[in-house]
Amino acid sequence: MPKFFLFLACYIYMGLISYVSAQETVHTYGPIQQGEMLWNIAAKVSPSSVNRYQAILALHKANPQAFSVSCNINSLKIGETLRIPSSSEMQALNRAEAIKEFNRQTEEWQVRRDNPIVCPEIEEPETPAELTTTEQETKPLLSVPSETLTENANTSTVSATAPIARPSPIAEQANTMPTTSVSHADESVNDNLLSSIYLFVSIATVVIIAFLTTFFWLRKRKALKNDTDSEPFDEMPLKTSSAEKQV
Repeated sequence: MPKFFLFLACYIYMGLISYVSAQETVHTYGPIQQGEMLWNIAAKVSPSSVNRYQAILALHKANPQAFSVSCNINSLKIGETLRIPSSSEMQALNRAEAIKEFNRQTEEWQVRRDNPIVCPEIEEPETPAELTTTEQETKPLLSVPSETLTENANTSTVSATAPIARPSPIAEQANTMPTTSVSHADESVNDNLLSSIYLFVSIATVVIIAFLTTFFWLRKRKALKNDTDSEPFDEMPLKTSSAEKQV
């Protein structure tokens, strides 16, 4: 039995290590193709427990370098690869806050020609050099003081970005179009579900093994006890007196 419990402890430890490793795996989506919308991407990569507005804002927050206007969700750049945030990151904003922020950025984008969007400088993220280079190339467009040049920059941005929009016939068509731009997308969509299933199966396996081992051990112990109780005793010869021997 001590060996079994040692094995059980090792199994639980390895299961927990595997689960933590699975949680730390970074998943991505991309590169973004022409015609893809952030609205549809959010639906593909978010779990069912997360609202689409929450997913959109979480993707934007996790990948500011993937937007030509880093502080607006409507300027997703073609060719970028997105890091998919975890479920907890997507739920950092509640649904009401996410919808409010979504509407604010959408309205800001619609009047960008009259009121150019000026974003704060982005802190250098821990991303590959390819993403950093792209970010540096887009910064001058956002820092030009001239209103005319800013309008031209925004005009060119529109043609080079993947739009985000509320559900529309065009968006639905884009969602059904086949695409080869998904990198680990299926795994990312079900990341939380698979991790939960893996943890549940690991714990269930440990519990079942422990239960069966205990059951058979108790059964064997009971059988040994019954065998001991039913074992006949050796008959001892009775002592006879000398008078009985003479008779």
